[in-house]
Amino acid sequence: MNTEQLAPELLELLELAELAAQASAEVILPYFRSTLDIQRKPDGSPVTIADKKAEECIVELLRTRRPNDGWLGEEFGSEEGSSGYKWIIDPIDGTIAFVHGVPLFGTLLAVEKDGQILLGLINMPAVREMVIGIKGHGTFHNGQRCRVSQTADLSQATILTSNFNNLLTHDRQQGFNKLLRQTREGRTWGDCYGYMMVATGRAEIIVDPVLFPWDIAPMVPIITEAGGRITSLDGQEDLPFNHALATNGLLHDAALAAFAHAET
Repeated sequence: MNTEQLAPELLELLELAELAAQASAEVILPYFRSTLDIQRKPDGSPVTIADKKAEECIVELLRTRRPNDGWLGEEFGSEEGSSGYKWIIDPIDGTIAFVHGVPLFGTLLAVEKDGQILLGLINMPAVREMVIGIKGHGTFHNGQRCRVSQTADLSQATILTSNFNNLLTHDRQQGFNKLLRQTREGRTWGDCYGYMMVATGRAEIIVDPVLFPWDIAPMVPIITEAGGRITSLDGQEDLPFNHALATNGLLHDAALAAFAHAET
């Protein structure tokens, strides 16, 4: 990645995001495939000591390096800042994968200013992959520029999702099935790994029927700077939205159409 064209402030943010990702990975990996006490949040989703300690690690770095920045994290809420910058943190996206010993989990970070997501990062320590999207500068996979696929025919596309139960409980199963019938294959390489797959051209579509701010914020620059498109399942372009469709862009309208008439 050539960082010479980045403004000093953006370069500082990028370097801190990478540092936070690396530090959190050192916290997380010793717990991977170990015996864990799994707690349940009010929504039924799992949380472990690894989630909590990883977020604590990131927040401590932010307080030390950029004490005037605000932050929003999945595990410990938010803290207002005075700089205008806000960090959005998901210490382990894909905790279900994590607790089942599946390596397709990652740490998500985004930096927001004035309603714009300046950069998004996915770090997947167990598979040693990192993808970073920088607004106006591109998306990079393990330091190399990456692009979405150029597949323009749904019949040749790979569609991804994370959780079939979420499709059912959020009334998106009908639309997903309609779209699935038009594509080449469907896989559950979901959570943050699915977005990485789309951004790097290894899949064309990911459907996410339920999201929180920390799930979606990093994906906006990662997908768009790779040449793709990301909206809600209803076609809304601007955040916030609590469900998402990310594609290579060429197939986006066709994918939206599958959901437009499937549910009421």
